[in-house]
Amino acid sequence: MLFAPGTPAPNSFEYVDNPMAKYAVFQFEGKRENELLSEDGINLVFEAMQKHDLAPSEFDCLCIERYSRPNPSVGKSKVLLECLYAIQ
Repeated sequence: MLFAPGTPAPNSFEYVDNPMAKYAVFQFEGKRENELLSEDGINLVFEAMQKHDLAPSEFDCLCIERYSRPNPSVGKSKVLLECLYAIQ
């Protein structure tokens, strides 16, 4: 969960204050179940950063990845990889 600075953490949760930084958001689509997992997905992120003249942050900042795989019960759905990365 992400909250504005100074927001108390919900009961039973711990919190981490992340340094102020710029972030880039990326979304990639695939068709096969594990297509965007592991190095394949990370490589796509770094290729997209390079394409847009972005560089990862030099500091220890927040990076979030969310992977969604197809759900056979809803028919043809896509594999999604959504990423939020701290940039310079």
